[in-house]
Amino acid sequence: MKKRLSIVAASLLVLHSVFPFSVHAEESQVVVSASGVVSVKPDMAEFIAEIKSDANSADRAAADTAEKYQAVQNALRKTGVASEDAVTAGFTVSPKWEWEPSTSKNVLKGFTARHAIKVRVRALGSIGRVIDAVVQAGANEVQNIMFLSSRYDALRQEALASAVGNARREGEIMARAAGGVLGS
Repeated sequence: MKKRLSIVAASLLVLHSVFPFSVHAEESQVVVSASGVVSVKPDMAEFIAEIKSDANSADRAAADTAEKYQAVQNALRKTGVASEDAVTAGFTVSPKWEWEPSTSKNVLKGFTARHAIKVRVRALGSIGRVIDAVVQAGANEVQNIMFLSSRYDALRQEALASAVGNARREGEIMARAAGGVLGS
């Protein structure tokens, strides 16, 4: 399975040109929008592992979630995921309400605690094994799987440079067609 990651950089560039029919040269301008695209095979992945616990009290729900969180972190270490690559993305404790038709009121039925962990897998070939491990350790849900490149910053800069070059070429064509030249 070959996945590709496209990094698209959009650039809005205002280019000044001199037109023979303008009163003031600095008032003339050509506005160009261009993009630059760089494709790369991903070499890592990220996902969110969510742990959810329900209990009669907020304290119990939070404690159950904390226990499962530790088990998930231990499982991640065993699969080779470093601690800095498994960080908390969110934590909530909220009441669970249920509508009681006989009284026409919401009734408190307990609490739900959720702990979301953002996991980065640098060895892309092990993504399936890592997901299996977190689910077996207590994660209730795995979501937002994204395939990424460790070279993102360099590739983004390359795409931006390409976008600016494309915009400049289009601006030069437009300025010439209008009888002017592209300024700096």
